[in-house]
Amino acid sequence: MANQSRLARRGAAHLLQYFAEARTYLPTVVGWGAAQWTDLQQVHSALEQHMYHLVEPVWTARVPSLFAAAMVTDLQAAQCRPLLEWIEVLLRRTSGHSNVSVRRLAWPTLLAMLRHHQLLDRNLFQSPAGPVLLRTVLALLRVFEIEKLLPRDAVPGTGQAAAPLADPELGDPERDTDDSPCLASEPPPSPAPAALREEVVDFLRQVLGVLDPEVCQAFVETYLGQVLRSPAKAPSVRFLLEVLVAALLPCATPQEGSGPPPQPAPFAGLSTLQLLRGLACKYERTVPQVEAVLRCVRDLAALCCVPQQCTAEAVLALVASTTPRDPGLGTP
Repeated sequence: MANQSRLARRGAAHLLQYFAEARTYLPTVVGWGAAQWTDLQQVHSALEQHMYHLVEPVWTARVPSLFAAAMVTDLQAAQCRPLLEWIEVLLRRTSGHSNVSVRRLAWPTLLAMLRHHQLLDRNLFQSPAGPVLLRTVLALLRVFEIEKLLPRDAVPGTGQAAAPLADPELGDPERDTDDSPCLASEPPPSPAPAALREEVVDFLRQVLGVLDPEVCQAFVETYLGQVLRSPAKAPSVRFLLEVLVAALLPCATPQEGSGPPPQPAPFAGLSTLQLLRGLACKYERTVPQVEAVLRCVRDLAALCCVPQQCTAEAVLALVASTTPRDPGLGTP
């Protein structure tokens, strides 16, 4: 149902509708009945529309009810997995939608649901549902890969967003693979830049704060790999790296006369360093926004990487890749 092909999505939706009406062979989601499966079908069907005003009312009305119906049963951690898998399907569908305004719908709704129902919980991350929850978190953050979805000045120095490049996994972001072109509807107002940035930082901080060190390293590496493979332009990459740097820094502010707050203990090794080098090598290093990306890469290396686990050659390669080719160019 999250397939890139509209034909495949329609076939899957038809099967789901058939089994829902027959009330048999449906996946088990504790707390869901016929009404919730109907809601899921209606959201999925609405996401086939291009116009924002046709999608938003259905999404806003139906998605919270899918969470609410499951949560009233006081799910155990292991029972959350089927619910999260279906939410992931909807999230993957919105992240590849042909209308960038529709993509923005996922962030406020799902962030509110994850927090309201206390799903960002250490026990849940350690349960069989943990991997699905991590994938959901990472998929939710993909909305910021599209520069058009960042409010103006959410990243300092960013002007009017240019058209995003095509993602090989999601297809052309400006139109679906087998849709005829049509006009986009009016996008909703963007949130205030500072508020959006702090909201994303707080979300990442909350997730990182409940993860074990090994899972935290895997999450950070997957996050960096997702940014590395994305078609995002430098301003979006800068935003994604800056919020990660801010989330990894201590939340506490130093009291007067008490000195700086303690730095977080490094937890990552050579594989993280290699991902950071890949990010540094992704762009030509003569653009002001890229200079900021390279600073973020250096900050992340200092925050994450355990010196004993990183070879001198890898460190020197990272230093070389984050050094501007011409000191006279690319200064913000």
